[in-house]
Amino acid sequence: MVGSVQGSLTRTVQPHTVQLFALRKKEEHPQYIGGNRHILQGAVEVRSVEWNDDNNTLSMTYDAAPGSSKAPFTHRLAFHLPSGWSIEYVTASGAAPGTLQDWSEGRVLNVSFEVRNRQDVEIVLKSRVP
Repeated sequence: MVGSVQGSLTRTVQPHTVQLFALRKKEEHPQYIGGNRHILQGAVEVRSVEWNDDNNTLSMTYDAAPGSSKAPFTHRLAFHLPSGWSIEYVTASGAAPGTLQDWSEGRVLNVSFEVRNRQDVEIVLKSRVP
């Protein structure tokens, strides 16, 4: 996560490299930033994202495709956590058993998982309010 941007964004890109940016409106609760499956950062694979103020829960329906023996694939999703917020738990119904992992790096929560078959995975982030 680069951070908040107002006006223009200027970056230096080294030769033979790429930088991909997903610009999102900043919310005052945890929100989806992007993932590693598609260059459009959710326009194809994210079917829905909903925030519930009553129970501080972010729910996402995500179209997950499996890798193969020659090209294994782990889905990696990133979520922004506003200052003071923390995650109580993460679930991903439909993820292959034993593959769900979550860890925070600063204000970014990373979630990774694999699937055995193409299917919708229901991801739930239960948050603690500051």
